[in-house]
Amino acid sequence: AASMLEVLFLAFPTSASDMQILRYQGVVLDIVLQVLPSELSTADEDVYRHATQMASLVLDQTMSGAFTKAVISAGLDLNLHVLRSLSGQRANQVLGNQAQQALISRAVFTTQHLSVVALHRCSVNGSASQSVLAQIRSNV
Repeated sequence: AASMLEVLFLAFPTSASDMQILRYQGVVLDIVLQVLPSELSTADEDVYRHATQMASLVLDQTMSGAFTKAVISAGLDLNLHVLRSLSGQRANQVLGNQAQQALISRAVFTTQHLSVVALHRCSVNGSASQSVLAQIRSNV
């Protein structure tokens, strides 16, 4: 799933403008955010692993400068949702304690780093985007 998401992030015509590319990537991420909650509510071990990999991919794409503020905010939503899902009782039942803790560690690492990158990327003249600040303040 993460490799397909990576291909989708890069699947746009060479004639597309920077704005069209960013809008396209935002739409792809919004679709993932719409589908992921229902998938995680009935997840098996592979779904949890793929969701964690997708969250890492969002961090990689953000660090490469690929996303706008709005897409970074959606990426934070994705990472936080994955982290909350991994922390739940259902994840423990499906994964077992050891695998759950390993995925939680990876998700925490990814979310913390994405938060730092988001703050850096969303800062304009020393003031960060209010939506990004609110997300980080209430969740991290």
